[in-house]
Amino acid sequence: MFSARGNPQQGSTVAAYAAAPPADVRMGHQSHPWLGHLVVDAEHGGRVGVLRAVAPDVDDIRLEPIFRVPEAPPVAWLQEERGGKEWTTPLTAIGEVPAGDTQGTPREHSVDEGGREGGGRV
Repeated sequence: MFSARGNPQQGSTVAAYAAAPPADVRMGHQSHPWLGHLVVDAEHGGRVGVLRAVAPDVDDIRLEPIFRVPEAPPVAWLQEERGGKEWTTPLTAIGEVPAGDTQGTPREHSVDEGGREGGGRV
């Protein structure tokens, strides 16, 4: 739905991300070019938030130490720009908000759920 054609700089960022698969930072957290950036969440009615993390969403609460990455797929962890409670959404549901746009009009790009070009929204 989105494509990198609209913004050459955006396209190069996505292409660089696609060329090097996301690094596993720690406990399933992955790097992403939009960490700290405003994104629009198509899954939740176009809600806009800051991408805080790309990591698995694990429902079970454990009190003992965890020594391996959870097997759940990574999701986008978002938070409103002014703070508040985080929410999660599929990686394919987010699009970067263009600089200066507070209404949530996403930039165009085309990458798959794993961050490689040619798929859905990431």
